[in-house]
Amino acid sequence: MPDTQFSFDTPLGSPDAVSIRLARIEAILERQGQQLNHLTQGTSQPGKTFSSSSLPPVSGFAPPAAESVRSLFEPEGFASTDSAQFLIPSGHTTSTGSLLAMSQVRHLVGDYSDDVFFEIESRHPLPPQLDLLHVSQPNWPPLNPSIINTLADNYFAVVHPNNPLFSNHSYRAWEATIYEKGPSESLESANCYCVWALGALVSRDAGALSPNEQAERDNLALSFFQPALRLILYHSIWAFKPSLEICQALLLAASYFSHTGRPLHNAKMVYLAARQFFVLLEE
Repeated sequence: MPDTQFSFDTPLGSPDAVSIRLARIEAILERQGQQLNHLTQGTSQPGKTFSSSSLPPVSGFAPPAAESVRSLFEPEGFASTDSAQFLIPSGHTTSTGSLLAMSQVRHLVGDYSDDVFFEIESRHPLPPQLDLLHVSQPNWPPLNPSIINTLADNYFAVVHPNNPLFSNHSYRAWEATIYEKGPSESLESANCYCVWALGALVSRDAGALSPNEQAERDNLALSFFQPALRLILYHSIWAFKPSLEICQALLLAASYFSHTGRPLHNAKMVYLAARQFFVLLEE
């Protein structure tokens, strides 16, 4: 299609000007399509293909056949056509992890998971200047076994029936680890401290407590929940893979905010847990 010349006498906003510009765009697109088809056809001609025979021989190395190299990177079932406008097939993947997962590559380099680079990168901690949630160590309150047992019993008697996030057996295993090795910056420790915080808030004899005693219970609950919330926020922000443990911890934090009369904070924790859970369902 020949170029349509644009006249400066034609008003820019007139229908004729718009038609002329559209015609020029169509002409440009048509020429690009013809050039692309020419390039595609040219690569299939024997005289236009690159040959490794022109390179100097390398001792001990035999170049693979062209068809084997092509089959290495083209997905199964893909057939190239001379009239194709898009040279990259729709099923093509180019990430390094995807290449390592291919059977042909595994035969050459060994078995690697398709998320090997993701795992390596996710283990790199942030520098201290950016790791704002770790600017100080958690303030772990002292643990009194008799008080801890009472708080855990309160939790499983009052909170757990309405929100069964894990079994008593799982909790006891986490609790035993804390007694044996001390609290750690893990979600298991965060869950235990949330259990104890909620156990203080939902004391079964709350109706018989004086205002001062209730204030002491609230302060006790806060002392357990403060380090737990720090861990929950850290894992929910910087965990690059969703997990059931993060969902459990976020819902425990939501329950704490619910029992302290903070519905907006409760809704935020539930929302974050739901996002994690939906990603888990899609995997």
